Amino acid sequence: MMQQHGTSVLDRRALLREHAELLEELRHAAPSTSQHERLGFLRACMLEQPLAKTSEQVEAAAGRLRATAEWRANVGIDAAMADSSLIKAERSHRNLLRYDFLGHDRHGRPVMVERVGAWDVQRIAEMAASDPERFVLLHCMAVETMVRMERPADCIDERGQVAIMDCSGLGMQHLNSGLVRAMQVISQIDSDHYPDTLAELWVVNAPAIFSAITALCRPFLSSDTLQKFHVSYGVPPELANLVGSKVLPVELGGERILCFPYDCNAPLFEF
Repeated sequence: MMQQHGTSVLDRRALLREHAELLEELRHAAPSTSQHERLGFLRACMLEQPLAKTSEQVEAAAGRLRATAEWRANVGIDAAMADSSLIKAERSHRNLLRYDFLGHDRHGRPVMVERVGAWDVQRIAEMAASDPERFVLLHCMAVETMVRMERPADCIDERGQVAIMDCSGLGMQHLNSGLVRAMQVISQIDSDHYPDTLAELWVVNAPAIFSAITALCRPFLSSDTLQKFHVSYGVPPELANLVGSKVLPVELGGERILCFPYDCNAPLFEF
């Protein structure tokens, strides 16, 4: 089982000051991006290429920012986020993938929970295969929602997000080849176009098979990535302490009752 790591909050405001000159260089390469977006891509390239020259890291970040701008235009992310029919479809997607937004943690970061173990795997795999572009777009709309979610004025991590994966019920059926392919595509898109957004990932109610996979993967994960992962057989008490009991449903050690996705009749999160 992966050990618990520290949960200090990344001070991106300090990083903006520290990398001000480099971020100004990136502004010329990607003028339509925000400071925090440029910082996120720069940090990703620095973490992926720690031994490279700073100029090479900046050049890599600029290239990725331009590629993401092109991808966003081709996919039509901004238009999708304003399309009432697609907004309705994303809400329906929450029912399919059993996820929802819970609000903000104690540090002002958006929190999302996903009941992976409760998936109708065959249905999800069929949907992903029948219209893969739409499946990916709806996923990106969910990520985009968290990126755009307004944060408290005192939030120092203005890009980080907290994700909770409830694996209760996870089994061999989740190794469906179609589902695995769809998740690989989504994972690559998140890595390419939404880097440095994951602040914490809590995997709760993890079965033994998940722990075995984690142990095999651990040698290949960077120390930065490992610090973001917290894996537990049950629901650790520190989850409520760090996220906030008023945010979490009772199933995750919090105070909220009748909360989707644990109660499928409960209302979805509204902004």
